[in-house]
Amino acid sequence: MTDYESGYAEFMSFAQHRVVTGSRAIASAEELRGLIDLHGAWGWTLAEFQDRAGVRFEGDTAYVTQFYWAGGEETLESVWARVQEARGGRESKGQKV
Repeated sequence: MTDYESGYAEFMSFAQHRVVTGSRAIASAEELRGLIDLHGAWGWTLAEFQDRAGVRFEGDTAYVTQFYWAGGEETLESVWARVQEARGGRESKGQKV
């Protein structure tokens, strides 16, 4: 079983009845740093952050939040890599800082 299949099976085991989706804008590197601190996400890739911090289960409902960049011309991926690198975390693969 692949990681994706394993994660999907776990997700479906918790979310048998409902999935609630939402989104959250991140408008500054400081806000992103705060979210990384809050979730202990130093050293994570952005994908790991989306999977771990963006999904929570409550009863038979899964709440899924998609984070997106609202801070200008950069992308969330590039700001993530820059913030992680400044802290000494691993750089998101393939991202230029």
